[in-house]
Amino acid sequence: MAAQSTELEMEVWRNVFDQNRRKLRMYLIPEEIIDLDTGFELFSFIDRRDIMEETNTTKKNEDIIRKVRSKGEDAYKDFKIRLKITNQSKLADLLTYTERGLSTEEIEQQLDKMLEEQITQKRDQTMERKHKEIFLRYLPKFVDQVDPQQLLTYLPCLSKSSRDTVDTAQRSVSRSYAAQVLHSHLERRPEGFRQLVLALRHENVDCTELADLLDPQHCYDPSNEGIYHTW
Repeated sequence: MAAQSTELEMEVWRNVFDQNRRKLRMYLIPEEIIDLDTGFELFSFIDRRDIMEETNTTKKNEDIIRKVRSKGEDAYKDFKIRLKITNQSKLADLLTYTERGLSTEEIEQQLDKMLEEQITQKRDQTMERKHKEIFLRYLPKFVDQVDPQQLLTYLPCLSKSSRDTVDTAQRSVSRSYAAQVLHSHLERRPEGFRQLVLALRHENVDCTELADLLDPQHCYDPSNEGIYHTW
């Protein structure tokens, strides 16, 4: 009986996930789910790398859904925890209401409103477009010259999960690959460009030539910024 009960419970959460797949693809904010460290390894380093290299948000969300669904009920529970911690509790409520057979109409209306607000605010949650273009222009030099592990000390805008991802990339793959991963994570941080330029100009890093290419007018200079943040 216990085994049958477990199988029935697993079927319930799988059905709940499948019923809400379209809504999760539409409303989920993938970066926050992936970056969060809950102590449960929902995503491996390779999982995070593959998902974050995808440029389409809907595709990222589909990859997340597929990964969670393939890893069992514990992964589903951890996914709901991540939703609550990252202020996506309405999505967690959506899943819970579906589990209990309750109407989700009101929650879906609230999610629609939140989605409109997210679209409006999204440009303020990432690196400015002009800085993205400059960074991309000099990305080959960045990949060729920097030591990502060294830079992490001077980039407080990155989450612990992001720093761990970059560090693992350098230790497990290569320095140049880690630099590409670092570029991807910095692009998603409003303070990423400024902190990068300051880090490159730090005396312990000494990549001033690259910093000058990124910021030829010295808009971001240590002498004007005070004390560096370190971890």
